[in-house]
Amino acid sequence: MNTETAVYKYLKRKLPEVDWQRVENWAGAGLPDVNGAFLWPANGREMGIEIWCELKVCKLKSFKTEGLWRPAQIAYQTKRSIVSDAIWNLVSHPEAEVLKIYSGSKVGGLSTDSTGSIEPDLVLPFKGPWSTFLDLAARRILAGRAIDPKGSTDSTESIDPLGR
Repeated sequence: MNTETAVYKYLKRKLPEVDWQRVENWAGAGLPDVNGAFLWPANGREMGIEIWCELKVCKLKSFKTEGLWRPAQIAYQTKRSIVSDAIWNLVSHPEAEVLKIYSGSKVGGLSTDSTGSIEPDLVLPFKGPWSTFLDLAARRILAGRAIDPKGSTDSTESIDPLGR
């Protein structure tokens, strides 16, 4: 997966249960490359989950992410990550044959990481199953909605996305 287009095609093949939509770059400065929607089972119920993914490729032998993001992408993810856990960065590293996944809240550090020291939220081998990414994304999003992934909700508690 040496190009963003190749990452997108592989993503669609590895996770066919997701309705993936490529977003054209004219849609807005910083908007992630791909939108995905899927049903995720939570204690016998299915919950609709929507995610946004920025696709990147590290073409170096050693992994580093410095310089992969434009300022508008960093600004968008930084601002949106304050209120949503639905933004992800999928960084392909063809040399190691893995896809490293980072939450949008890590983009500021990733954009200046010249040593590859920022820990990914998940590492997926190109040839392995990728459904664990959907589990991770759904659990983070549902936790942000104050919904227990097992299916219970606490409607008496108000949600403040800024943590006030």
